[in-house]
Amino acid sequence: MAFDAKKMTKFLRSDKDKREWYEVVPSKIYPATVERIKQVMKEGVLPKELLDHSLDRDPMVAPGTGAMMYVRDARQVNVSAWEWALQPRSDFTKAEQIGARALALEIARRWFTRALHMQMKSEPIGIVITKDENYRL
Repeated sequence: MAFDAKKMTKFLRSDKDKREWYEVVPSKIYPATVERIKQVMKEGVLPKELLDHSLDRDPMVAPGTGAMMYVRDARQVNVSAWEWALQPRSDFTKAEQIGARALALEIARRWFTRALHMQMKSEPIGIVITKDENYRL
């Protein structure tokens, strides 16, 4: 499964610092990112979309080092939280579920942001996430 973060964005503008801003819709990015995370964990592969091949990367650090940290973080989450992340926040009342769901969504957001950043050759980017009550932390 190729994970193409840029296809899930809408370009908004470039600012004076040459940072490119993108809009993302939660109902697009979260299901795709959660599925990708689950796939990576199941197959035990290193996610190519998170590899750092940027020119300013420390040459003593392997391109996959950062990617491994994202996978490690994802593995720490309650397995059920990945399914909960795709259900509306209003479906939950137990603090444990709400917290685990929020953590899964936050890891998915970070994963998506890193993937987009790597796809943009590590150029400065900004992301505006539209409001969607179903994906509220």
